[in-house]
Amino acid sequence: MIKQFILLLNFIGLFLVHWFTGNVTIDENVPASAKAGSEFTVEVTINKGTIGGFARFQDELPAGFTATVVDAKNADFRFENQKVKFIWTSVPGDQTFKVTYKITVDASVATGDYSINSKFSFIADNTSQNVVAAHPIHIDGAAAAVVTNNPPPDTTTHKNPVLPPDTTHQNITTTNPPKDSTQKPDVAVSVLRTVPNDATGEFVVEIHLKKGMINGFAKIEDELPAGCTATPISTAFSNFLFENQKVKFIWASLPPSQDELVLSYKVTMDQTVTDFVKIRGVFSYIEGDQSKFTPIQQSLITVKPAGAVVDNQVTNPVTNPVTNPVTNPVTNPVTNPVTNPVTNPITNNVGNPQNGVNYKVQIMALHRNIANSYFTTTYHITEPISIDLHEGWTKYIVGGFDQYVAARNHREEVRGKGVVNPFVTAYNSGKRIPVQDALMISNQKWVR
Repeated sequence: MIKQFILLLNFIGLFLVHWFTGNVTIDENVPASAKAGSEFTVEVTINKGTIGGFARFQDELPAGFTATVVDAKNADFRFENQKVKFIWTSVPGDQTFKVTYKITVDASVATGDYSINSKFSFIADNTSQNVVAAHPIHIDGAAAAVVTNNPPPDTTTHKNPVLPPDTTHQNITTTNPPKDSTQKPDVAVSVLRTVPNDATGEFVVEIHLKKGMINGFAKIEDELPAGCTATPISTAFSNFLFENQKVKFIWASLPPSQDELVLSYKVTMDQTVTDFVKIRGVFSYIEGDQSKFTPIQQSLITVKPAGAVVDNQVTNPVTNPVTNPVTNPVTNPVTNPVTNPVTNPITNNVGNPQNGVNYKVQIMALHRNIANSYFTTTYHITEPISIDLHEGWTKYIVGGFDQYVAARNHREEVRGKGVVNPFVTAYNSGKRIPVQDALMISNQKWVR
């Protein structure tokens, strides 16, 4: 019965494939057979489920096939390197929408079996998710032939397996001991956010993106606390959105003629914002078929009451290169630190030097001092905090352990409190040394 049904599909010349991932479903029809020198229409119906934002539908065509758009449904349509692409910076609002394009088969295409390979990609929680399908098609060079032999596989009820989320954007831990993060990274591609040290009512955020060789889809996303709203100033050819306390600059394709893009937006604070404004962000992009991202270092702005004198100095944080994300986040210094009662005193040094090797956890680095109450209020850290003046930085350190694994476990505890990228540091009789050297001296093993 199934074989007869397939033969019927071949006779009709229409091959319909239903494929899905989660609550996203896609129906694409392609003919089961076509003649060399002919043309036909491909229709793709997408039920987007609950996804939003960036999405891309792609068909990879055999050599000798060319494509022209019929209805792109507000997508950026491209046909290059035998790939048909519909790219949305934000998927259409309709729950179900349809795109259509026309394929022309060159008369020189030889008789045989071919395949149109499809992929639908979308972004969810900064993770690229893909689902794929293959559509067999037979090309017959005879002018009047109708293909009935060698029917395509029965895929009418086949569910293509959902590919696992692309997690290449996550920080990858190797089997080698971590390097001292104070080393200078490669800055060929970088993202730099500048903000004022303090503000009252409103302030401006400026972002400098050096994109290197990155092209295609990209997104900068900053998360603002409750009570803050954002409006665009300069978007650098991107699509600006502010929703769910997130500022988004989205490009379907980065401008190829510009090496550096400057973006800015204005933040307005309501009366509920009385202490600090903390901004966390991420730069994400797609390279090939993989989603990659790097955190943008956290910024901290002190909120002053109306009428107060505001320091207009703009901080200049260290850039976060895409090719080597910085694991030593630097927040913007506070010029008017809170002087709440001390619950976790900060000493002026790493503490009394311990003989031999010991391990600590660095939680932050600044170019100036910050009140200890910030760590209690923001991260609920009540343990003693030491200061390490190292290579021009004021580095904030907690803990003191003889065993690396104990420091590693404490690092995870601190991370669980919201500290961005804390990491283990090492000291030998009070002098800071690379963790690799400390592990060799103390004859210990590195633990992931």
